[in-house]
Amino acid sequence: MINVCFILMMIPIILFSKVFEIDSTHSYVGFKVKYMMLSNVRGNFSDFSGRLEMVGDEITKIKGQVQVDSISTNNKKRDKHLKSPDFFNAETYPEMRFNSKKVVKNGDQLSMVGQLTIHGISKDVVFPFEKTPVYIGNKGTARFGVEAQLKINRKDYGILYSKKMDNGGLVVDDYVTIILNIQFIEEVDNVDS
Repeated sequence: MINVCFILMMIPIILFSKVFEIDSTHSYVGFKVKYMMLSNVRGNFSDFSGRLEMVGDEITKIKGQVQVDSISTNNKKRDKHLKSPDFFNAETYPEMRFNSKKVVKNGDQLSMVGQLTIHGISKDVVFPFEKTPVYIGNKGTARFGVEAQLKINRKDYGILYSKKMDNGGLVVDDYVTIILNIQFIEEVDNVDS
């Protein structure tokens, strides 16, 4: 009897659980960091992927990964330096990851609570984000967008480069803002009928 009750309770979750994947063509994963205390240098990653699970209208799980070697700041010399052991050490730590533990809703504000792994170091973070309403495309596929920003201290992740200028200021600031503008598309089974 207990097994039957458990199965009956799980049916709504199974029926209404949806999986979405990042549509990388219509998404952006980037960052900004203060350079020489004057202006922000912006960069992005072109190789990333991720999945999101929803039950009803509630997001229950998010995970994503970024390939460090795909970094671009529109300056090849700087990109090479960022991939070096001074910064990301892309050869040893080729991937950055985020795995949510839960999604918290506080009024209109949503937050991904989870583990961010950069440079081989994992830290718990709270990643506030906004979600657009779900849009159903002309082929019946559901889509929606997520925008998020999170400021982290790169030194917490073992990225310790700290060259100083003559006036004592840092060439590259310790704090980096991660910027996400992601479009998710419903995963559709490609089963032959």
